[in-house]
Amino acid sequence: MFGFRQLPEVTKNLIIINVIVLLALMTYPSLTNKVALYYFSNSNFRPWQLITHMFAHGGFGHLFFNMFTLFMFGSVLERVIGSKRFFNFYLLTGLGGAFLHLFVIVLQVYHLSGKVWITPDILQNLAISYQDKVEVMQLISIPMVGASGAIFGVLIGFAYLFPDTQLMLIFPPIPMKAKTLVFLLIIFELYMGYEQAGNIAHFAHLGGALFGYLILKFWKQKGILR
Repeated sequence: MFGFRQLPEVTKNLIIINVIVLLALMTYPSLTNKVALYYFSNSNFRPWQLITHMFAHGGFGHLFFNMFTLFMFGSVLERVIGSKRFFNFYLLTGLGGAFLHLFVIVLQVYHLSGKVWITPDILQNLAISYQDKVEVMQLISIPMVGASGAIFGVLIGFAYLFPDTQLMLIFPPIPMKAKTLVFLLIIFELYMGYEQAGNIAHFAHLGGALFGYLILKFWKQKGILR
C-alpha cells in the first residue's frame, strides 16, 4: 500500500476508478451495454461510450495487466509531464484507440457488405453470403472495453522520453531497452491485427500508440517537452 499511496494523483485515481467500474460491472452486468463501445449503427451505441469504454474491463486479468502497466509507467510519465497534461494525454490516446478501432471495423463491414451504416434488418436483406452476414453481425455486435489504447499511449510516452531505459521482462526474463520493447509490441500488434487473431481490439492498441506518438511529437515541436 505504501507504493500505491506514493503514486501521483492522476495515475492513482485512474487505477481506483477502473477497479470500481469492474466491480460495478460484475455486480450489475447489464451496465456493460451502457459503457462498452459499440459500432455506431448498433442500437446500443451512445456517444459517451467513446470515453467510458476505457474505464471498463472484461475481468480481473484484463484489468490487472492494464493497471499494472499504468502503475509502472504512467506514474513516471505523470511526474515528468505533469498531472493535467498526463490526464489529457491518457484520454486522447484512449480516444485515438477507439477511433482507429472503429475505422478498421468500418472498412471491414464495407468490404463484406458494401455498406457502412448497417443494422440486422438491413443485413438480412443483403445479397451476400451467409458467412459474410455472420462476420458482419459479429463486427457490429461485439463491443470493446478496456484501457489498452490509453495504456499503449503510456508505453509509447515512456519509450519516447526514456528510450534507452533497461526493462526486465517477466517472460522471457531478459533485459530490453524501452524503445526495443515498444517496437516489438507494435510489430506484434500489427501482425495480430492483420490476422484478426483472438477477440482482442489490436487496432485500438495501435491507435493509442499512434496518437500518443503524434501528441508527443507535437508537444516537442511546441517546446512543451525537452
